[in-house]
Amino acid sequence: MRQFRMIRRALIAAAFLLPVVGIQMAHAEGGIALEVVISKPKPGVSLETLLEADKTMELEFVSKQMGFIDREVAVSEDGEVFVVVRWETLDDANAAAEAFMNDPTAQARLELSDASLFKHYVVQ
Repeated sequence: MRQFRMIRRALIAAAFLLPVVGIQMAHAEGGIALEVVISKPKPGVSLETLLEADKTMELEFVSKQMGFIDREVAVSEDGEVFVVVRWETLDDANAAAEAFMNDPTAQARLELSDASLFKHYVVQ
């Protein structure tokens, strides 16, 4: 739980503190990208069901995408699911997000949750 809070604080701080010029330069250079997704199970869906679908999606889809580095999933006390995926480049992250829309395991995972955040960041 403590690790989740630290990661979340760091990501929030990065989102507010990075200068626009630095972000544009990093995008042009194609540095490592972080994909952040925060979601909760839809009403009537158990956290366990959501996490099972998430793991299936990771194994069958996300981990096979070009540029995939690693992925971490954390859960808050109130059942919010926080996911961070590291990609080799922002282009890889964007390509995976586009492919996500056509993958059955990704769609099955998507149908089980309500996302409050889906965003890409570039590591400075």
